[in-house]
Amino acid sequence: MSGALRPDAPPGLAIALAVRFVIELALLVGVAVIAMRLFPQWWGWLIAIGGVVVVATFWGVFLSPKAAVPLPAVAKLVIEAVLFVGVGTGLFLLDLAIPAVVGVAAWIIDRIAIALLED
Repeated sequence: MSGALRPDAPPGLAIALAVRFVIELALLVGVAVIAMRLFPQWWGWLIAIGGVVVVATFWGVFLSPKAAVPLPAVAKLVIEAVLFVGVGTGLFLLDLAIPAVVGVAAWIIDRIAIALLED
């Protein structure tokens, strides 16, 4: 679950990691959408930007392949699940069921693919 690409890695792993990056970006978009839907006033933009910065910083510090604070693989998986399912739930509750379900499902499928391809 390191997310780093080894020279002898299967070609599918590179694709799975690229998909993971896109899914991570979608997570940040989801955070912004939730903030904008909950706070439609002008300051909602500030909350959206702040939320994205907080989640991206948190991801970089704890979950990225070069994380400043290394965590056990299980802890990383739990934190990822909380983030993705949390944002998915928020989107679902804001009547954005399709992006919510697609996002969480894509994360689960990609997580499984990465785990299988890394071993």
